[in-house]
Amino acid sequence: NPWSGKAWKLRRSGFTEIEVPDGTGVDYRVWLNPELGARLATAMDELGLRGVWCTTWGELANAEISPRLGLPRLEVVPLTRRPESGRAFSKEGWLFWKTPQVVEWAQGRRFFWLDDELRRIDERYLGRHAPNSLGCPVNPSTGVRAADLARLYRWVLDA
Repeated sequence: NPWSGKAWKLRRSGFTEIEVPDGTGVDYRVWLNPELGARLATAMDELGLRGVWCTTWGELANAEISPRLGLPRLEVVPLTRRPESGRAFSKEGWLFWKTPQVVEWAQGRRFFWLDDELRRIDERYLGRHAPNSLGCPVNPSTGVRAADLARLYRWVLDA
């Protein structure tokens, strides 16, 4: 969901704007590209990966987003409520609030994480606390790009 992108650029790139209700009477504007869903599904199949949602939307992602992207129902990483700052403090510094929770959820399993709020400090944290992982920051104005998926393929195939 390239939430900070320019509408005309997103439409030209194959994105469609939809309104997704959150179940509490609030609708969110979301930009989705069905081609991305097909590319993610292909990558999961070709590389033998299991996709999961790591979003505050929880199961709503399976109900509203997966079908629109042509993805199967995915496991949802359980997350605590997002702090006001959007950050979690660790001895390494201020991390994206999901980072420690994703590491805990993974329990040493290998994972590749695409997110538009990952920063270098999160990548370093993953390197120290989840060495079998790779965090891939996504540009919030473009969403997941071919280069992000190429990085996934390289990471899996170079292992």
